[in-house]
Amino acid sequence: MKANMTLLKGQLIVSLSLIFFSSSYSQTADPLANAKTKCILQYISGLSSGPDNRVISGQWMNWRGLPNTPASEFDTVITSLYNQTNKWVGIIGTDYVREHFSPYYKAIENLRPVNQPLIDYFNQGGLIAVMLSWKNPWTGGFSGDLTGSNNLLDIVTNGHPANTFFNKELDSIALGFQQLQDSGVTILFRPFHEMNGQWFWWGSKSTTLPVASDFAALWQYTFDYLTTTKNLHNILWYYTPSARESNVSNLAFKTEVFYYPGSNYVDVVGLDVYNDTLDIPNYSSVVSLGKPIGLAEFGPKKQNATNNPFSYDYSTLINQIRTKYPLLCHWISYNHFKAGQTNNWIYYSLCTQNNTTALLNDSWVVTQEEIDYSGCLVTSSTLPIELISFSGTASGKKNILYWVTASEVNNSYFTILKRVDGNNFQIIGTVNGAGNSSHVLNYSYTDENLTEKVNYYLLQQTDYNGQHTFSNTIAINNSSDKFGSIIISPNPFSNEAIFRTDFQMQNATLTVYNSMGQQVRQLVNISGQTIILHRDELPAGIYNVKLTGDNEHAEMKKLVIAD
Repeated sequence: MKANMTLLKGQLIVSLSLIFFSSSYSQTADPLANAKTKCILQYISGLSSGPDNRVISGQWMNWRGLPNTPASEFDTVITSLYNQTNKWVGIIGTDYVREHFSPYYKAIENLRPVNQPLIDYFNQGGLIAVMLSWKNPWTGGFSGDLTGSNNLLDIVTNGHPANTFFNKELDSIALGFQQLQDSGVTILFRPFHEMNGQWFWWGSKSTTLPVASDFAALWQYTFDYLTTTKNLHNILWYYTPSARESNVSNLAFKTEVFYYPGSNYVDVVGLDVYNDTLDIPNYSSVVSLGKPIGLAEFGPKKQNATNNPFSYDYSTLINQIRTKYPLLCHWISYNHFKAGQTNNWIYYSLCTQNNTTALLNDSWVVTQEEIDYSGCLVTSSTLPIELISFSGTASGKKNILYWVTASEVNNSYFTILKRVDGNNFQIIGTVNGAGNSSHVLNYSYTDENLTEKVNYYLLQQTDYNGQHTFSNTIAINNSSDKFGSIIISPNPFSNEAIFRTDFQMQNATLTVYNSMGQQVRQLVNISGQTIILHRDELPAGIYNVKLTGDNEHAEMKKLVIAD
C-alpha cells in the first residue's frame, strides 16, 4: 500500500491508495518507506541472481570546472553519452552541495532546478542518487576542513553549535527531498561517503578516531532526522566507503566495514574505486553485510586519467565485474572535472573514455530502458480484498489497530505482525476474514505487550488458497514528551560507557540485563543528561539496558562489552 502518513504523539493516521506489495519484498531500513521505494530495493536486491541484466549503469553529473546549471551539467555528461551510444544510463547522480567560481564557494541552494533533471529522469524510468559534500559543522568550512572534527558526538548533542549548524543543513536537504517525495521519486542517498579515509571531516582521523560507534551515532541521527522528524520515506540509505586497495598500508585508512552503522540503517552498499582493473581485496567482507552491493563511484586510475581522455577501455569494467566480483549489481562512474585551481582535468566520466557503446550494450549491463520493478506493485483489482485504511492509536499501555475493507473475495484471515528486532517482524495475532463481502467491514486488534518507544506493525491478508499480501508498515508512537534521543558512546566499550540524552532526567533508573534476561546492574535516582556506566566485573558480551523515567516510560538499548 502507498501511504500518506501523519505521526502524532500516540497516534498514527494513515490514508491508503489501493496499491499492495506482493508477498516477497525486501524490507527497507526505514520501515515506513513508501511502496515504490520498497519495490526498487527489491528490484536491486534481485539483480545479481539473474543470467543477464545484472549490473545497473550510472553516471555522476556535477563537479568543478563544468557548467554550473543543472540542465547544462545533465547535457555535458548524460546527453553527451546518449549521443555517443544511443543509450541512457540507468542511474544519474548529483551532489546537493553546489560549487561555484568567481568568487569560489559551495552551498546548498535552491534545489528545485537541481531536482528537475532528477525528476524527469526518474519519470522516464531511471534511478536517482544524491550525495553531500557537507560543510564542516564546527567552522562552516568545506568538507575537507578537519578543524574541530575529532568529536562527532558534538553534532548529535542538542544545543551544541555543531548540532545547530548541521540541523540547518539537514533542513535544507529535507526541502529538496520533500520535493522529490511529492514527485514520486525515490532517492539512493549516500550521506557520508568515503568515511573510512582521512580526507573528510566525517571520516577517519587516526588508527583509533573516531570510534565506530561515534560515526554510527552521526549516521543514525541523520537517518532519524530525515525519516522521523521530516517524515521522508522515499530514501534508500546508501553506505559508501572507499575500497581499501591492496597497496594501502596506512592503518588509519580503515576497512570498508569498520564504520558500518548497522543493518537497520542501511539499504545498499557501494564502494568508491579508482583503479583500471578493480581491486577490492575485502570484497567478501562487504558481501557478508547481506546488502546489495555496487560501485558508488568509479573511474580509471587517477594518474592515467589526468589530462588523458579516451585512453581507458570501459569494457574492462564489466569484464572485471563478471570474472572477479559478480555480486556487484551497479556502478556509477564519476564525472570529469578540473583538479582544484590547476589546469589539470581528470577524465573519469563515461563520455570521455573509450568503448562505452560496447559497455552499455553488454548483456550484463542494465540501462534506463531496461529497469523494471513494476512487478512488485500489484493493483487492488487483482487482490481478494479492497483495503480502505489501516491505522492505529495508543491507548494507555496498549495499542489498538484498526483496518477497514470495502470488499472481500475468498478472504480467509488477517495476520498482525509486529517488528521485534531490527527488520524482523513477528506474528502477534490473527483475525478471521469475512470470506466474501461487498460491504464496508471494520476490524480491530489490541496489542497489550508494548516494549518500544515506537512500535511498528504490518497487516498480512491470506486467502483460502494460501496466497497472501502485505500492507505497508505503520508506526505508533508510545513515547512521552520526557524522552528523546539517547546516545551511548563508545559502544562496544571495554571500561566505561557514557549515556547522553537530549532531555533532562528526573529520578530515572538504568537497569542492565544480560543475554539471559537477568538483571546484573542497576543505577537509581539519576538526574541530568549524562550517565556513566562502569564495567567493573561485567564479562564481555551483549547486554540490554533499560532507562526508566519517573513516569514509568522505558527506553531499551543494546550495549556491547568487549575485551
